[in-house]
Amino acid sequence: MDQFLKGDDAFRMSRLKLIANIVKGPWIVRTAVGEQAICIIGRALSCKYCLAENFLEVDVDIGSSMVASAIVHLAIGYITTLTVDLAFLIESQTESELPERLLVVSIYTIVEVNWAGFYQHSSSWCSRKWL
Repeated sequence: MDQFLKGDDAFRMSRLKLIANIVKGPWIVRTAVGEQAICIIGRALSCKYCLAENFLEVDVDIGSSMVASAIVHLAIGYITTLTVDLAFLIESQTESELPERLLVVSIYTIVEVNWAGFYQHSSSWCSRKWL
């Protein structure tokens, strides 16, 4: 984790891994995503990092990839029927970095997008510059 926080963007882009598991959902979504999708986010999508004293935020631009955008738009149409597990971790690339450990795990089940709001933060919300 220390390398990830102190490293440059190229390092972060090569290490942040997403594991998405479609637990429940229609065949069309499971086929488009696969039962379990694993990717290094920075290789597939544009990301911005904000590091502050007590947190790290990673803003992932789904629109930066036509494939990711198409999958998300497909999934949104079925979002109230989906159960999806998402896990984020830092990929180990040497034996000394093993074992990989989960950073964040979240489960989304039968999401009601109509309940979601839009949050607009000011450009100065992060006490440190975007990395």
